[in-house]
Amino acid sequence: MAQPIALLSVYDKTNLVDFAKSLHSAGIRLLGYGGTAKKIREAGIPIDDV
Repeated sequence: MAQPIALLSVYDKTNLVDFAKSLHSAGIRLLGYGGTAKKIREAGIPIDDV
């Protein structure tokens, strides 16, 4: 079965890292770009650029 994927792109980054951690912990691959991906990556959570 294919791994689920979440595309994250938000303006308000409040609680973004906690949300991304939850998704990553659930085995969901994260995709994002710009400031959203940068903030998640800086928190040590793997995310691929779109």
